[in-house]
Amino acid sequence: MERELRQKHTEEHTEEHTANHTEEHTNMPAVTFKEFWSTAKYICQLTGSDDAEILGFFDRVGMSGRGFTLLMRRHPHFFDLLRHRGGCSVISGLRDKSGQLVGTGTMTSTPSFVNGKSANTVYLCDLRVDCPDRDVAKTWKEGLAKMLSEGTQIRELGENPHLVTVIIEGNERARKVLEDRSYGGKRLFCLAKYAMITLLFRKPFFRRNKRHFTIENNPPLGETEAFLHSVHSKQAFGARFDAPFFELRRRLKIWENFSMSDFYVARDGTNPDQRGKIIASAALWNPNHCKQTVVLGPWWTTPYNWIARALNLPEFGKPIEIVYLTHLSFSWDLTQEQKLQAFKDIVSAVSAEIKKRKAHGLAFCDFKEFSLAPAVDDYLISKVPVKMYQVIPESEIESFDRTTLGNFPPAFEMALV
Repeated sequence: MERELRQKHTEEHTEEHTANHTEEHTNMPAVTFKEFWSTAKYICQLTGSDDAEILGFFDRVGMSGRGFTLLMRRHPHFFDLLRHRGGCSVISGLRDKSGQLVGTGTMTSTPSFVNGKSANTVYLCDLRVDCPDRDVAKTWKEGLAKMLSEGTQIRELGENPHLVTVIIEGNERARKVLEDRSYGGKRLFCLAKYAMITLLFRKPFFRRNKRHFTIENNPPLGETEAFLHSVHSKQAFGARFDAPFFELRRRLKIWENFSMSDFYVARDGTNPDQRGKIIASAALWNPNHCKQTVVLGPWWTTPYNWIARALNLPEFGKPIEIVYLTHLSFSWDLTQEQKLQAFKDIVSAVSAEIKKRKAHGLAFCDFKEFSLAPAVDDYLISKVPVKMYQVIPESEIESFDRTTLGNFPPAFEMALV
């Protein structure tokens, strides 16, 4: 019953947000999502009534890499994760000639900052296709090209939209389809390279270093909110933690099993009698109640799951229990060396809590140009390289200066992917 009520709330929230989004912006192109696909063959809008079919599709279609398949399940309801993402989401579906769902794609628009100005970040995700029919598959490729070239004209996605997406480097099929192609005069431009790093366990015989910063658990909401705003307001695609959006308060209300007690902040005062200002933050969260990641390996890997269980490592074919370091932010005043030390101190502070939650690991988003990996070289890690792209006019490729988007790295909440 509780899940049914949550599902109903999710659909009502999406419909209400879409209506409000439309009423507030009268200068946007009058192309609704339904009209966007009105002339498309085989492609349609997916709604809450399609939830069970979408779940079944995600259960059988994954992202294939080098020797593995990654299933990104969405139980118990596909729309639960969209509610956690916030903003407004529109879902495209591809149906074959028999009416069966064989493809999906989601566009989620959230209020954000780009170069310090108000904007909307439109994240293209949940791209899946499993269609042997060439005619239908061709329609999906054309539809994908339309999403990339004209998707920002959809009225529900708001004003000043910036379309971005991410591709796992090991997902060769997606890279082959999306990279190095023109879409109606637009092209994917690689903004940043990063890795999804998971700390599995600490290596033996490493000495624990003394902390340089004061780490505080369960910090005040207002102070944490102000710090996050100071960072994200200068960041590309930064979230709106300021009024009237108050994104942190929304997440505290919507995200399950998430509260200020999950937050850890680093303060610049090493004297315990002096509080000091917040210079770094992170919050623990496990999204398995609304999305599950399952790794499928070759047939011969399953019998070895007993070894994984003994070492508290992820098992093939079963959901991975990963705790994410969300809201991972650092003051722009810090040097790279100070960021590394603050990160090391935070990881050290949360390590006991990770063991208590019996998680397989602690995951964070690590951007190549500002890598935090050197701070955790005493851990055995799992690394998945990923690229972030923005869709921009093809004529601007040569002159595009990514630094005009604001300070890097771009804001990206990996736990919501």
